[in-house]
Amino acid sequence: MTWDKKLHEEIAKRHAVGEDFTIEELYDLEEKFKRWYPNNQHILETLRDVIQNLRDKGFVKFVDNEGRYQRIA
Repeated sequence: MTWDKKLHEEIAKRHAVGEDFTIEELYDLEEKFKRWYPNNQHILETLRDVIQNLRDKGFVKFVDNEGRYQRIA
């Protein structure tokens, strides 16, 4: 499973469509992603990249400059 799919799945488990969440909540997933990708030494940076991919694909939208997102799919 790709990073995009895994992160989207984790967001969907925790947040309903239309619900806001923060980048800090995604950072709470760091240990889980470390277990899935033990050779990745830049988990938080990758999570930031992947959330932008999910935004570009229309799964989440950027709400504000304080790291808040909203699940839209």
